[in-house]
This record gives sequence, C-alpha cells and structure tokens, in this order.
Amino acid sequence: MKKVALTATVLGAFGLLAGCKTRTFNNTGSNVRQSNTAGGSALDVNDVSFLFPLPKTSEEMGGLLKVSQAGVDGKSLLPEEIFNQVKSKSTKLGLKFDSFRTQGGQIPIVAADYKAWRVIGFRFDPCANSTNHATMSNSADLANCIFEMRLIAQPLQAAPSTTFIEQEGRRRRTQGPDTFATEDFSMHLIYAIPKDKQGETLAALAQDLRNIKSTASVSTSGLPLGIHPVMAQEGLGASGIYAKKIRIMILKYMGGTKLTSVAVSGLKGEDKSWGFMAFPVNTNNQVVSEAITIPEILESATSGKLVTSLNGCCTLSPHLSLPKPSMDDFLMLFRSTSDFINPDEFEGFGKENETDLRTGVTLASQLENPQERSQFQNNCNSCHLATPFRIKTGLALATDASTFNRFKAPKGTTASVDGQSVNSHFWNIRNFGYNSHQAGVSQRTANESAAVADLVSRITP
Repeated sequence: MKKVALTATVLGAFGLLAGCKTRTFNNTGSNVRQSNTAGGSALDVNDVSFLFPLPKTSEEMGGLLKVSQAGVDGKSLLPEEIFNQVKSKSTKLGLKFDSFRTQGGQIPIVAADYKAWRVIGFRFDPCANSTNHATMSNSADLANCIFEMRLIAQPLQAAPSTTFIEQEGRRRRTQGPDTFATEDFSMHLIYAIPKDKQGETLAALAQDLRNIKSTASVSTSGLPLGIHPVMAQEGLGASGIYAKKIRIMILKYMGGTKLTSVAVSGLKGEDKSWGFMAFPVNTNNQVVSEAITIPEILESATSGKLVTSLNGCCTLSPHLSLPKPSMDDFLMLFRSTSDFINPDEFEGFGKENETDLRTGVTLASQLENPQERSQFQNNCNSCHLATPFRIKTGLALATDASTFNRFKAPKGTTASVDGQSVNSHFWNIRNFGYNSHQAGVSQRTANESAAVADLVSRITP
C-alpha cells in the first residue's frame, strides 16, 4: 500500500462574507471557559441556531418562509432581482441551477425557480469576526465587532412517496418518509447590523430568544444541535406555534435592504462537483458585485499529485468538493479512502498513513474551533469537509478521532451535534441544512452556536 506525504496550509471555514476584507484581532481567549452569569435565563445552542424540520404536507410547507417574504423594511428577504443576478453570475462560474442528480435517492433540481426557495435555518453571531467570545464581559466589548444575522435558504419541492419518479423519460429514485425534500443547493443570506444599532439589536434579540425559549413545549437546554427539537415535535402546521414565533422573529430583524452578501453552494453539473462562491450585495442600487476569486487546484508537475492552496481569506476551490471526493481533495495529499469497503484494509491504510491522518485530524479540528479561527480567517470548502473528514479518518485510525473536539464548550452549553443530523458522510456537505431529506449539521456550527449562546447569556440582561 502506498504511503503519501501531507502538505497543506489551511485557514479554512465558511468565512468569506461581508466583502471578506482582511482584519486583525487580538486572540487572547482560546479555550477559556466561563459560566452564564447574566440576569436572564441561559441560552443553549438550540436557542440561538434554528434548523426547521422539512414539511411533510402542503399545509406544513406554509410553515417555512419564502425568500420573497417581505421583512422588517418591507422588502423581500432575498429580492428577486438579487436572486436573478446571483444565479446568473453563479451560472457563468459553473453552477447548474437547472440540472438534476442521477445518483440514487435524489430528485430533480428546481434551484432555478425563485419561488422554490425557502428559509430552512437561522443563525446569528454578534461578533462574527472575532475568536474572543469567551473573554468578552459586556456589550462594550462588541465595539469592533461585525454583527451578522444569517438565513439559510434552500429550494424545496414535493418528493412523491412512490419508489420512482419520471424525469425526461428516465426513472429517478426518491426516498422518504418526508413529502418534501431540499435540493443540493444552498444560499446563505447575510444581514449586517449597523454599528450604532448593534447594542440595542442584541438586547432586543436576546429578550426575544429568552421569551421564545420560556414557552417551548420541550426543554432546549442540554440538547445537541440538530433539527430543532421543539419544531420537530410540534411540526410546521397550525400546531407549530414555536415555528411561527421563529418566523416572526426573523421578519422582525431582517429584510432585503439589510442584505450585505449572498454565499452560494451548488452542483456544477456534468462533473458532479460542488461549487462555492460569494457575492457582496449593494441592495440600495440592486447590484450584486462580482464573485470573490475562485482559484483552481494546482497540479504538481513533479509528483503529479493535486496540491491544494488554501491561503488567506476567501480562497475558494470548488473542485475540492466532489459528491464522492477523495481524501487528497480536502487538506492534504494522500490516497483516497472512499474506495475502502473492507474494514481491515481501511484500518491498514490508517496505520500506514497514521502521521498524515493525525495531522489532518488536527487541522480539521482547528477549522471546527471558533476560538482558533474566526469566519473571516477561513474558507468555505475546508469547513464543509472538516467534520466528515475527521469522522471518516477516525474509522481509518480506529481511534476516537471521530469524536475529538478541540473546542471547550462554555459551562451551561453543549457543543455536540445530534447523531441523526451530523454531516458524517461526504455526500452531505451541509453545515446547517439538508441534502434531499437528510439533515447536515457540522461540528463547527455547533461550536459557534455554543460560543454565541454563552456570550449572549453573559452580556445581556
């Protein structure tokens, strides 16, 4: 079995937004643990990050906001003209919004249809540009912060309950049990809070979050991050009171004129790879700026190996992420493990390449740790592959690498991911969303949510 060398420089995760300018911050708080000491009730990960369940009926479909829904400013959460520009520019860069997947378990893609896009997740971070959440003690510490609110939108369509559906004369396999499913496309809609509004916005948002938490039919404290436990129990229909409250909260703070950037991931068509790109938005002039530069993977003339360059802010490489990627497409150079079916051979590969694999686990765990790398120090595809890489590497090494987490959850919060939602397979690269019917939540998202929950609990009354 061939042993290969590992060489990579990494600054990864999903941090290309808000123009992605280079910023420098003092990082003195890595691995500092603090308790929730604010007067209000303590928040946990499911109180600051909300993943809606997929609807099971047409009536429940109404429990998800359309991106065309008017927000607090009277403008659509994602204005159609902005959507069209993003779609057009993304198409020129290789995304295929009108394609469809041929692999088993997938359904035809309706990503080109503006009306098909729904809000399936909401997250926020009062200081998205910092790694120092644990050391902040009051709202004054947010003076140099970038306060971001983020909606995750994906296109949905009906998934018939029959085993097969017809598409262009060919049979495509679908799966259940849900009636509706998402596509393998996603947009992150980023809304920035102006500096002079950050303090009052955070105070109001924290109060809303506590009020919503206090009325939950299921305790949200101490639970792993995944499909929201209360919405999963109540559903999205008429009895889905909790989902309704989250929808109201979203519309209270976000709207089209507040949109600052749109990050897109989706299929690239015939080569069956995913592309990642981001577009700064000037909503006043209805203009979408050109995408942040996306370099290609370099091929070494001497070794013939793929060399991945992941240096600096906003360095993206869409070819890294294949629906069935090889390990050397992530952070390092070594033989693909996706071909291993025999557990003994897989374990043998792990032993032969143990040093490289363990280095890879360390790098992946750094990418997942918001105390070591802020959003703006990271790139998207490294972050989206970090958790599935680390979990699969744990199998190759026959160790606990799959559960290793460098991030230390603050007291009163959990930084675990629901076992039914973790994106442990390379076919699901969603950090907080869905691939068909399958939820995908990364360790990075859980860690960020724990840091935010602790921060908000401590510095807001």
